[in-house]
Parts: sequence; C-alpha cells; structure tokens
Amino acid sequence: MWYLAWVLGILFACSMGVMNALWQETNGKLDEE
Repeated sequence: MWYLAWVLGILFACSMGVMNALWQETNGKLDEE
C-alpha cells in the first residue's frame, strides 16, 4: 500500500502548488515583479 501513500502525497503537493499560485494571483503578488 506504499504506492497509495506516494500517489496521495504527490497529489497533495501538486494541489498545494496550484492553490499557492492562485492565492498569489488573487493577492497581486505576481504583478509587482
């Protein structure tokens, strides 16, 4: 069952990355560069 934990970890990391990008766009952090 280690593969299940590995897949869930990868999906969690990807979802956190997407949420972080969306959060930064809504707060205008990317426009300051």
